[in-house]
Amino acid sequence: MIETHPDSTTTAYAIETDHLGTPRLLTDATRAPRWRWTSPPFGEVLPEDDPSGLGAVTFNLRFPGQYYDKETGLHYNWNRYYDPGTGRYVQSDPIGLAGGWNTYGYVGGNPLRYSDPMGLNPALAGSGGAIGSSGLGTGGALAGYPRTTSLPQGTESPFDTPVGGGVPGYSGGPQLQSLPPQLQIWNVWWQIIQNQANNEEEDEYCPPGKDRRSTLRPGPNAGDSIPARGPGRDFTPGERDQVNTIGNGTGCHTCGSTDPGTKTGNWIPDHQPPNAMNPNGGPQRLYPQCINCSRTQGGQVRGASR
Repeated sequence: MIETHPDSTTTAYAIETDHLGTPRLLTDATRAPRWRWTSPPFGEVLPEDDPSGLGAVTFNLRFPGQYYDKETGLHYNWNRYYDPGTGRYVQSDPIGLAGGWNTYGYVGGNPLRYSDPMGLNPALAGSGGAIGSSGLGTGGALAGYPRTTSLPQGTESPFDTPVGGGVPGYSGGPQLQSLPPQLQIWNVWWQIIQNQANNEEEDEYCPPGKDRRSTLRPGPNAGDSIPARGPGRDFTPGERDQVNTIGNGTGCHTCGSTDPGTKTGNWIPDHQPPNAMNPNGGPQRLYPQCINCSRTQGGQVRGASR
């Protein structure tokens, strides 16, 4: 890692990881430890940013695919946010119960052996890919079933498992179309459960006395905003200061709350349009958002994407 200082000088650090690829130690050219993370399995303890007393080093990478968000204390895991304090995701699994009964669980409760770089499916340490899983015993081919109906034979499912011939007794063909009544019922049931989960998730994070509003566009309280450099969350101090100034003046752009609700008191820079709804990498802007609306956004994005 290369750290750039205000005077434009740089310092290089070597990153030492564990068997999962999780960064555990940063050392400088003299091999002095400059950053160290000796957390329990689920990552609930913060790293030491100055273990040698030579000056604090900021390094926000956590478990594979995760980026530490100082404002919320959560880990941004691409498709979801992970809460190290509880060892669970804040948002439900995007494919609902098709991924298992515990839709908020992280790597099946076994973070010593698995990681989840995309927030979608656990990967075995050293396996180089995701593991197929399905409670129906189909070796992963039926996992995420509602999506497999539109996948041609040989296409990978959300669990990286070839579709077509994977479900014993059913032909692949151009598409998996000849589904028995049991699977048609499963599809409807899955949709009902997923809709209910999204509604409960939004209700849970809607502040008392506030109407639930869309987080998929600039809200009714949106004032100024700043251009986003990209979809990442590696915001500069200058960007955070600008978003805080806007938020302190106009509040959350979605609900109008004047309290960001974060541990640091900083407003959360919200990408608009949301990353998941901007697949072509178009221009985005950053608006101040409170933590409640930020947590609601995942469920609304999933609902709009179906």
